[in-house]
Amino acid sequence: MDWPAFLGKLEVGDSYMLPAEARSALGSAVTKFKKATGRVLSVRVMAEGCGVWRVE
Repeated sequence: MDWPAFLGKLEVGDSYMLPAEARSALGSAVTKFKKATGRVLSVRVMAEGCGVWRVE
């Protein structure tokens, strides 16, 4: 998956639910994306999968 392009499309308040299996890759991608862009994202593991939100 092209994580930077995917994460770059998120506007403040947007969220996406991904399969729980994506947690490890998503966590690494979010950390790199935050450092590169300064955008604030949040990742949560829930029963239905893994959610990512753009906070700021």
